[in-house]
Amino acid sequence: MSGDLTKKLDDPQDDKLDQIIAIVKDLAVEVKDVVAQAQGLTTQVQEAVAQMAAQVQDLNAQVKEVVVHVQGIDTRLAALEEKVDMRLQETRPIWETVLARLDNLEADMKAGFRNLDKQMVVFVKELHKIRTDMEYLEDRVTTLEGERP
Repeated sequence: MSGDLTKKLDDPQDDKLDQIIAIVKDLAVEVKDVVAQAQGLTTQVQEAVAQMAAQVQDLNAQVKEVVVHVQGIDTRLAALEEKVDMRLQETRPIWETVLARLDNLEADMKAGFRNLDKQMVVFVKELHKIRTDMEYLEDRVTTLEGERP
């Protein structure tokens, strides 16, 4: 019987059970490590999400500022357009008068140039006549000088 008792103590099934228990304990430690890592990652993700939410709020505030700035520019541009339109209405009669005077001046210049052309034709004819008379007189002087002793 004493042999049966020692045989039971050295049973290979007990070793297997001890091995399984050791493996389960190791797995429990590893699971605790994985859980701790997961909790750390969860904390990091939560912090990153909180930072992103703060950045989104900052961006929203900046966008609102830009919108307000653009609206101000829009208002100033509308006021400037009104001023330009008013000035155009004020200066339009002046420009119309200037253009009418320029048209009259152009017509007067054309008429003046036509008269000048006519006068130049008359002048050229008179000059030609004077030259012809001069040549005639030169011929007569030459003839008279040749008749003298």
